[in-house]
Amino acid sequence: MPTGESYECEAISIGSRSQASRTYLEKRLKDLPSMTLDELVLLGLSALREACPDGKLDAEGCTLGAVHAGEFRLLGDSDVHRYLSLINHRTG
Repeated sequence: MPTGESYECEAISIGSRSQASRTYLEKRLKDLPSMTLDELVLLGLSALREACPDGKLDAEGCTLGAVHAGEFRLLGDSDVHRYLSLINHRTG
C-alpha cells in the first residue's frame, strides 16, 4: 500500500520534470469525468512519458496502481506491457 501524504485533486504530477506531465494532464482535464479506467491509465502513462527526457517509457520504469470504488490494487507486469504497447501503437 502506498504511503505518504494524500491530496484531493483531479490531475497532478510531482518530481523532476513534472511540469511537462502537469501541462499534459491540464489540457485533458475536461475529459476526465467521462474516461474509462483504461483511458485514465493510458492518460497517466502518456503524461509520464511527457516527462521522460528521451520521450521513451518502458515497463521496467513503471509500476501501475489503480483506485476504484475505494480499493487500491497494483496492476501486474502484463498490464503494464499491454498499456505501454497501446501507447506506442497510438503514437507510432
